[in-house]
Amino acid sequence: MLSNRELAHITIRTDNPGLVLVNDAEIVLPETLFRLVKVLAEHEGCCVILSDIAAQVWPGGPARMTRQVDYHVARLNGKLMKGAGLRTRPVVVRRGWGYLLNTTVEWLPPLPTASDNEGEMRNGT
Repeated sequence: MLSNRELAHITIRTDNPGLVLVNDAEIVLPETLFRLVKVLAEHEGCCVILSDIAAQVWPGGPARMTRQVDYHVARLNGKLMKGAGLRTRPVVVRRGWGYLLNTTVEWLPPLPTASDNEGEMRNGT
């Protein structure tokens, strides 16, 4: 069983199933996406083949679930990218190998705040 796990950019909270912290942003994931990110985190730094993901995320399901895994990986990437302001996908596909958590993500620059704009106006820039 995976306990709270910190990777390069993501913390998986097993004490609060469904909660993932990315760049200190709290993101609540549906059960299936949470199971998917847990499977990938348990194999940190390694590609996880599709059949292993299918067996662990959908126990008792068909072994050949290419489209379903791809669909859920895309949903997971979208939620994590939007929720934490990532430029790069946190889950990458290595064609012919499998899926893995990307530990070299690139963050979007923070949005300027109203106070930032006021400071620029006072400084004449």
